[in-house]
Amino acid sequence: MNVFFLLWLFQPDMDKSTSELIVCKCEHLSSFAASFLVKPNSLDVVKNLKMFLTPWQNPVGLILVLVLWVLFALALLWARRKDKLDSLMVSPIHILLQY
Repeated sequence: MNVFFLLWLFQPDMDKSTSELIVCKCEHLSSFAASFLVKPNSLDVVKNLKMFLTPWQNPVGLILVLVLWVLFALALLWARRKDKLDSLMVSPIHILLQY
């Protein structure tokens, strides 16, 4: 195991951090990145369900999803055909034991 990873993993001074003050003795960008406050996204279920009921307002997204579903179905058909060909090649293997 890397010595620097172990030093980073067991830092005793990390517990001094609060929501207003960040204490980090490590040598990477944790203190810099922790200074940014990112607001959480709100989740509006009703609005999202209404968007799914109006796919004609975003035809590019609808076409993209339909193309992905068609590609997925084609991949399933191809894989099933290969599985059938594989099952035709199955035959018993006779092992001759010589003691």
